[in-house]
Amino acid sequence: MVICMSPVGDAFRRRCRMFPSLVNNCTIDWFEKWPREALLSVAQSALKRLGDEDMVLRLSNLCVIIHESVENMTIRFYEEMKDTIPLPAVI
Repeated sequence: MVICMSPVGDAFRRRCRMFPSLVNNCTIDWFEKWPREALLSVAQSALKRLGDEDMVLRLSNLCVIIHESVENMTIRFYEEMKDTIPLPAVI
């Protein structure tokens, strides 16, 4: 079964409280791919308190590489497993 809801607002929070299995037994798929520049900007912003600009830049680039490699492996996993995993029923 596929349920699509916006995570914004009180209605979503109420439904999660009324039906805890929506959170405990679900997989959340995020479909938005971030541009490399956005990933780098977020990583630099999160790491800027380290102070050393060179270290922040290197660690930020590493964060981007890790994120992109997870994206690539996700695509690879899907391509390899798509014929073996049954699709859920859509209501």
